[in-house]
Amino acid sequence: MRVTHLSPSGEIGGAERVLLECIRVARGVQSTVVTLGDGPLLAQARALGAEARFVEAPASLAAAGD
Repeated sequence: MRVTHLSPSGEIGGAERVLLECIRVARGVQSTVVTLGDGPLLAQARALGAEARFVEAPASLAAAGD
């Protein structure tokens, strides 16, 4: 099974900690993390074995904020 997680930020807050925990405990699941902002979430996801990539948000979406 493959799961893709999308985070609007590459920073680590409460939701991102839960996301990382889900990756850690999900045995047999190939996880990919896609963020719309660069930050430490990418490195921590990779350290847990997930594929992780930063995708720059379109200007119209970036202007909307969280």
